[in-house]
Amino acid sequence: YSKSDMLPALNNIESFQVTTAGDFFGAFDSGIYKTNYETSICILPLVAANDLPTYETTITNAKDYLLSIQNTEANVYSCDPDTPLNCEFYGGWGYGDPSYPWADLSNTQWTLMGLHYAYNALGLTSADTDFGTDALTYVRHCHNDTYINDLSLPGFPGTDGGLTYNP
Repeated sequence: YSKSDMLPALNNIESFQVTTAGDFFGAFDSGIYKTNYETSICILPLVAANDLPTYETTITNAKDYLLSIQNTEANVYSCDPDTPLNCEFYGGWGYGDPSYPWADLSNTQWTLMGLHYAYNALGLTSADTDFGTDALTYVRHCHNDTYINDLSLPGFPGTDGGLTYNP
């Protein structure tokens, strides 16, 4: 795509407020408090515009915001410190409110897609971070198979091998 192909999307993105301070620094926010979805999705046309000199700082700040809201011990997600991987929402993403540590597969997959494109555009490698390993832990926690899912929640996991929206 050329930047001119992306102008309608880029113009729409400019109507979003990019947060410049506080817990939501770098997030895109249309006012409906779904900053994770919005930030993840807004990264895509910024990258597709193929104009890194113009959008590099915005993409970097958006990437950093998404990493800051992943449910991990580094981001104030609290659970039993002796067994952090057994916490049901560990490694996943929710709507983006750091005071509400919750996650679902929809938010998690949009975030991973946004991070994938941001990392590629910025010439970074996700192998240098733990976010992918932690995300895989969350996806395993959504898997309805005791062979893969090590959680022990009442009635879950089962044995049909499917996935659930969240544990």
